[in-house]
Amino acid sequence: MTLTEVQEAEIDIRLREEFSKMCFETLLQFSFSNKVTTPQEGYISRMALSVLLKRSQDVLHRYIEDERLSGKCPLPRQQVTEIIFVLKAVSTLIDSLKKTQPENVDGNTWAQVIALYPTLVECITCSSSEVCSALKEALVPFKDFMQPPASKVQNGES
Repeated sequence: MTLTEVQEAEIDIRLREEFSKMCFETLLQFSFSNKVTTPQEGYISRMALSVLLKRSQDVLHRYIEDERLSGKCPLPRQQVTEIIFVLKAVSTLIDSLKKTQPENVDGNTWAQVIALYPTLVECITCSSSEVCSALKEALVPFKDFMQPPASKVQNGES
């Protein structure tokens, strides 16, 4: 492969990632929209998001287990790419949740997102620098979900 071909392949990968992210953001906007015209639309979008979150959880668990079992051997490139994509999707999802009115998000979705956190923390010991970078991107936005409720007394004032 020539240098030009490598550069073109890298650009192609970045464009595909950007396109995937835009599609995912569109799915999230639709899922969190309160402008659903039929009950079926709301159900379908909630189910799609639920399946996506379940798949993300499964990929994370498999990665953690495979990383543990692999010892010092690197994992296959496609598995590393998959976990990076999942981590970026989690980051995008959390960013979308922060922009959405809480009442527009299904309670099951909140529960699934929050359940991802301990699994993400388990990934901290990963050996891939690319995965670590994507993991930081996914973990940092969780800080916005780790605040005391607004109705609690703060600094002695109610």
